[in-house]
Amino acid sequence: MSAMKEISNVVCGTKSLDKDNISPNLPSICHVSSVENTVQSGIIDHGSPFVFSSNPMKNLVRRLCLIAPMERPVLIQGESGTGKDTVAKLLHACSNRKHQPLVRIHCGSIPEQPAEVWWKAAHAPSVWRRLFSSELIPPEISSGTLVLDNVDELPKHFQADLLRIINRVMPMIHKNHQPDWDAFRIVTTTKINLAEKVRSRQFIGGLFHKINAISLTVPPLRERQEDINYLIDLTVKQIHGELISSNYQLSSLVQISREARELLMNYNWPGNLHELYNTLARTILWSEDNLIGPEILKDFMHD
Repeated sequence: MSAMKEISNVVCGTKSLDKDNISPNLPSICHVSSVENTVQSGIIDHGSPFVFSSNPMKNLVRRLCLIAPMERPVLIQGESGTGKDTVAKLLHACSNRKHQPLVRIHCGSIPEQPAEVWWKAAHAPSVWRRLFSSELIPPEISSGTLVLDNVDELPKHFQADLLRIINRVMPMIHKNHQPDWDAFRIVTTTKINLAEKVRSRQFIGGLFHKINAISLTVPPLRERQEDINYLIDLTVKQIHGELISSNYQLSSLVQISREARELLMNYNWPGNLHELYNTLARTILWSEDNLIGPEILKDFMHD
């Protein structure tokens, strides 16, 4: 337990929180050094609140807080829509590199063409182009964090180049075992089992073992039923704010009835957080009443 209590400047501390009054713009409370206090508070706020009360999410937050100060690569696993991108942002925000750049590259946007052709193209991300074409660390990510989203979608010919880059940048340790701040930390996300892709020779084994130095698994929404009620309130307020900022006429904040909440909490959510957001957004847009009941909700839950 002592290790959990001694991590400094990483996580949110004790603060009473009425989860019925969560808003998308909470003041930052991330300054007290206690992992367990963070877990019990049920929220981390680094620009957008990360709400949790279920045991699977508490376990994820404990692990995230412990590994954030480390310099090793992290692989974040989870189904589509579970919030892996948010976890990657939190990992950076709770790390010793939090004041340095966070750069994200979506591997699914990389075309199936020779690497040397693509990274020379004008539409290729400059940071990616500089990584491949130079022995120097691009200034955009120097000392920061590079997040490779959906690394499972990275074309095979790019995987070898990425492995070469990682071997050049890593290990980020000097002889005195301190991080090399001219280098950067690599965080990757995947929605599938990468080990299976390695076995089927669709993903380079050496690259998998490099990026999988530490792993985090984000649980699907169906395994965090205790969180759904809070997520409903948070999502409704987020949608309300987005509609107001778009000059959409709303008389007051939409309410979700008890019966509708039960319907939402008992649904399987194959699309996870993305599906929850889309379901509530469609329902709010089409509802003529400020109280959402199960009848109208059912019309949008299986589209």
